[in-house]
Amino acid sequence: MLRPVILPDGSVGARSMMNVFLTFDHQILDGLEVGRILKDIQCYIEHPELILA
Repeated sequence: MLRPVILPDGSVGARSMMNVFLTFDHQILDGLEVGRILKDIQCYIEHPELILA
């Protein structure tokens, strides 16, 4: 899905975006920890070479 984004040079352009959803039980996991997991997933998607490191 293409979405408008602000590019590093300040202009507006279209970029492909992916939505990721995660469900969890608040009684077992704290929301802060799940947020960290989502941040890690984002990092691995943006930098797949880290998976092999």
